[in-house]
Amino acid sequence: MAKSAVYALLYVFFTVLETNIFNDLKIFGIKPNLVIGLCVAASVFENERYAAGLGFVCGFITDSVFDSPFLFSGLYYFFAAYISGTCARLYFTKTVLTMLILTAPVLALRGIFNLFFLAGSWQEFEIITALREYLLPEYIYAFIFAPFVYFLVKLTAARINYSNV
Repeated sequence: MAKSAVYALLYVFFTVLETNIFNDLKIFGIKPNLVIGLCVAASVFENERYAAGLGFVCGFITDSVFDSPFLFSGLYYFFAAYISGTCARLYFTKTVLTMLILTAPVLALRGIFNLFFLAGSWQEFEIITALREYLLPEYIYAFIFAPFVYFLVKLTAARINYSNV
């Protein structure tokens, strides 16, 4: 229960950071996606089932609060956290390098889904414009902030053991 409360507070912190502070620090009009970093960081430190549940809840709340296709983020974060957690448990150690290795394909796949969304919602869709103005800046920005998310999760939620609760 305490660990879930800490993750909930981290989710609120990253959401506030994204929506308020990073409004002034946009690169090409894009803010970093810190919530996806939270889900991948949880998949590195926790088991894949816990991370998948956290990803679903975070994505569901994100879709409910913001103007995004309903339930897409919840399902995407669920599968991304589950697969990342499985890979982290089987093949990697709990390091920031693991987080970066797992974050790269998660963000790339998210970019592909966003590309399809933009193609379906824009009247005059241009792939070069979408890549240059939306997808690549979001990918780079989220990837740059992934270590920050990792260390914040490591300092807070990852320190809580289930045996201590």
